[in-house]
Amino acid sequence: DIAGEHGDLITIGKLDVDANRDTAVKYGIQAIPTLLIVKNGKEADRIVGRADKAVLASKLDSLL
Repeated sequence: DIAGEHGDLITIGKLDVDANRDTAVKYGIQAIPTLLIVKNGKEADRIVGRADKAVLASKLDSLL
C-alpha cells in the first residue's frame, strides 16, 4: 500500500536474511522484521519489530 501511495518517490525491497547472511551482517540485522530506510545511499532510519502502516507512512513522509 505504502509503495503505491508514494509512487516514484520510494523503492521498497525485501531481503531473505537466511539466504543473504553477508548482507544481513553488513547492515547489522539482528531481529526480524527490520526495516531500513535508506536515503541518498545512507541509512536514515531503522524500525525493528512490527509497525503499523501509520507509523511507517509517518517516518517516510518525514524523510521525503
